[in-house]
Amino acid sequence: MVDGLNQQRRDALRELGAHMNAQRWDQQGLGRALEQPMTDAANALASSLTRHVLWSVLTGRTSDVEARADTVDQSVDKEMDARSGKLDARVKAVCPRLQALDRLQQQFRFRLADGSPLKLIVPEAGRDKPAGQLAAR
Repeated sequence: MVDGLNQQRRDALRELGAHMNAQRWDQQGLGRALEQPMTDAANALASSLTRHVLWSVLTGRTSDVEARADTVDQSVDKEMDARSGKLDARVKAVCPRLQALDRLQQQFRFRLADGSPLKLIVPEAGRDKPAGQLAAR
């Protein structure tokens, strides 16, 4: 099971890397690419966990389940903290670049056929994001 989860993780990271390095950001495409591997991994993990818990309950070893749950909880928290710190650093590096690109974009003098300005990136506010945070379309 661990090998399968590791392979699904590698596949998901490969898809994420392909979308992050693409010339054009496609948030919906990224969501579609990651959804199935993550769903498969979650289902495999839930199935394994359910089997383990049921076996422990039926054999009277519930204290083992509790100890294992505590260990898993601690290791997940530690890993999430480490990864969120790395992700936060990447966000802080990317956001100023997007803001600079938005300022350059606002200086464009040319227009589309309908007279509207070309917008390659647009500021996105709301949905729990600070005003002024940018997202590429």
